[in-house]
Amino acid sequence: MKWLQHFSDFHREENVVAYREAAGHDGYGFMWLLFETVADRMTINSGPSVTYPTTYWAKILDCHPNRLTKFMSSLEVHGLVVTKFLGGSIRVEIPILLKMRDNYSSRYKQTTSQEVDLEAETDKNKQPPTPVVVVSEKLGKEPSQKQPETPVESANLIFPDGIGADICHALSMQLCGHKESKAQQFLDELAAAKLKKGVENPVGWMRSVIARNRQGTFTFDGGAAVAKARADKTFREDREAKERADEAAEEAARKAKSPEETALEIAERKAEIAKMIARLSMQDDAPTPRRARAVEL
Repeated sequence: MKWLQHFSDFHREENVVAYREAAGHDGYGFMWLLFETVADRMTINSGPSVTYPTTYWAKILDCHPNRLTKFMSSLEVHGLVVTKFLGGSIRVEIPILLKMRDNYSSRYKQTTSQEVDLEAETDKNKQPPTPVVVVSEKLGKEPSQKQPETPVESANLIFPDGIGADICHALSMQLCGHKESKAQQFLDELAAAKLKKGVENPVGWMRSVIARNRQGTFTFDGGAAVAKARADKTFREDREAKERADEAAEEAARKAKSPEETALEIAERKAEIAKMIARLSMQDDAPTPRRARAVEL
């Protein structure tokens, strides 16, 4: 792709304005440098996506890895790019570049398509090749294709306290390919690390821990206490909610009684209180052994 073309009011698009408010002028410059980097690697047959190691992204974008992750996460939150963290690399896809494709690429694509149509017209009488199906030797079935990894549903995950929405989204992207239970285990370890020694860069911490876990050098230890504390808190909250619901039901049932039933209950209660007072009075009037001895003397 030789150059980019865009409208002069692009900076006033709603999502661009929201991103500028969040990232400032530095973030806006970062966005265009990222657009140019991905566009430079685009060809006629390739899509608007590039995968580089995180360190290389930071180098060509002249940005610290922490700010790199922050800006990329913010761009994705505002719908300007699509990022995917792959271990120590980041895949960036910018669909909007398809609308900014230059005339050179369009003309080249049109010429290429015409050549392809000419070749197809020449070879239209040829017999198409017979498709070959690879059959599994053991099961006698077609081999199953590996399903693409999908992002973890962040709505079902519980993130540590004090983490913003952009960081939460970046963490969920890093946890792609993991089951929800495993992803929550990683997040609980992050919460334990924040409580124990503090974590200034949660995204970088998570990237390092995932890499160490793949290498078999990471041990899950502090997250179990976090998960247990969360379970205990949930149990207490559920119990308190049940007690409040029971009290509300009893109050509603009491209010639903007729005046006659309420008056009868009050009368029965008054009768019980009167009996208790009478028994106490009889106990006070009965002579004690010391009082009886004094009377004999």
